[in-house]
Amino acid sequence: MKHYLPILLAVALAACASSKEDSRPIAKLPSQIPPNHCRILGVVSAINNARSTDAQSPCAKAPCKAKVKITKILGYGSGFAKPLAEGSEVEMTFAFTLAPTTKELFPNLAARYKGLKLGDAFQADVESVVKLGEEKPSLTVISYEVK
Repeated sequence: MKHYLPILLAVALAACASSKEDSRPIAKLPSQIPPNHCRILGVVSAINNARSTDAQSPCAKAPCKAKVKITKILGYGSGFAKPLAEGSEVEMTFAFTLAPTTKELFPNLAARYKGLKLGDAFQADVESVVKLGEEKPSLTVISYEVK
């Protein structure tokens, strides 16, 4: 029995290690485009590595802003503030960061995102919000799928 103890211990440790893997499904875009959103195909052309000064924000731990080259407009939801142009490069904020959404970073998120790197192509729903006193809308990627 003493000879089997190291083997049992190794199997138990391996089982614990594999249970720590993120088993949440990859997030999918909804079938319909939500209001104030535009569905695009885009490519990450530059990543702003500046971090938030708010220690509680996920953007303090991972980059949240990137320049995105819009390769195709797939459609608009009602009320989208200002149409986007194919071929343009615009700055976008990624609500769930550009990093993979680990359980440590987003413990309550039901699905996960793979993360995006420079040059990655993706499809996304981009929310447009015009803030009070500003003319230019801010663009936030709420959900995306890596292509």
